Amino acid sequence: MINKYDILQLIELQREGATWDFKTVWYNETKKANMLHDIICMSNNTDFSDAYIIIGVEEKNGKFIIAGVNGEPKYSTETLTDFLTNAKFAGNIIPKVEVERIEIDSKYIDVIHIFSTVNIPYYLYETYRFGGTTVGTGIYTRSQSTNTPINRSASINDVNLLWKKHFGVDLSPFDKFEQYLHDFHNWEKSPVGETDVYFYKLAPEYTIEIIPDENARTKDLIHYVQVNDYSQWYDVIARFHQTKIDYCKVASMEYGYMNLGPWPYHFSVDKKEFNILCLKKNDDDFKYFDWFDNLESVSNYFTVKLLYLECFIFIEDDKELHDIVRFINDYEKDKFLNVYNMTNDLFNKNIYEYDLFNNQYKTAKALKQILPDYNYFKYKQTEKSNKGEKNEK
Repeated sequence: MINKYDILQLIELQREGATWDFKTVWYNETKKANMLHDIICMSNNTDFSDAYIIIGVEEKNGKFIIAGVNGEPKYSTETLTDFLTNAKFAGNIIPKVEVERIEIDSKYIDVIHIFSTVNIPYYLYETYRFGGTTVGTGIYTRSQSTNTPINRSASINDVNLLWKKHFGVDLSPFDKFEQYLHDFHNWEKSPVGETDVYFYKLAPEYTIEIIPDENARTKDLIHYVQVNDYSQWYDVIARFHQTKIDYCKVASMEYGYMNLGPWPYHFSVDKKEFNILCLKKNDDDFKYFDWFDNLESVSNYFTVKLLYLECFIFIEDDKELHDIVRFINDYEKDKFLNVYNMTNDLFNKNIYEYDLFNNQYKTAKALKQILPDYNYFKYKQTEKSNKGEKNEK
């Protein structure tokens, strides 16, 4: 899901960049080729980052302002994906996109979110013609705030950069492994062996072995919230050939769903102690979160995952948790305590360390209610800081 305050910050920069572009209105029927060209350019951006086409922002008198869009979005994630699928992409590999609508100041903005992947460069093997415009079979890219012209191909230097990213040239085995982790669908389970071993199909010397840890810590909250409180911990060992290059530990829950176990923290609000489980995005292990989330489809997957996600919050680092707690104590103390007290207790009071787990569960529920307010507060602080810098200049 797109954080609307990230989009607001891009608008506040008052310029377009390598990974974002503004459009006043949706592409009309005669502009399908232009939309395809823009998506290809953005997916091949040389920053190798997620990109955004932000619709509903108008340039007026040299400034970008939020004009908003009227009516329903021209495309949904499904219809835009279908449009790309029908274009003749090399290898039938299309850019991954999502369409999302956000509301800002009572106006709607539509955002085409174009994900960064290792499948770059995306290009067509057959020209696409529509409305008198032709998208060619060359490689397009976006560098700084400029797309490759639709009737040309990217420079040889930019094309080389894209292919180097694709093949992981000049990367260490560890960096290549991290890159391959994001290519979820090219991992396959080995049919032999006593333990679960997955190998990367495009470079099978990279493997991930998942081994039961019989001596691991006992059940945590993420196990007790499941319908059946099944618990098992596993060691995850990544190897390049036979060399161990990485390690982490994951929890197995109902129906075989596995993922990272969040870590406990505690803090005070109004002189009361609270416990919270967190996954830190800056932790080395966090790179495994999406890999396990996409590992395989299990029965009741969404139910198990939803119960798992209810137990904790995501934070960037320790500092962000500290900032959130300070925000609560300064501005949202009453709301936090009210949501905490109104949240139902865990249903099973006979579990080990019930008081701790119940506190963690209710604290997570309360913090999830506070986080949108905190994100808005953080955005306004950034906006104020940016305005101060502009005034100084």
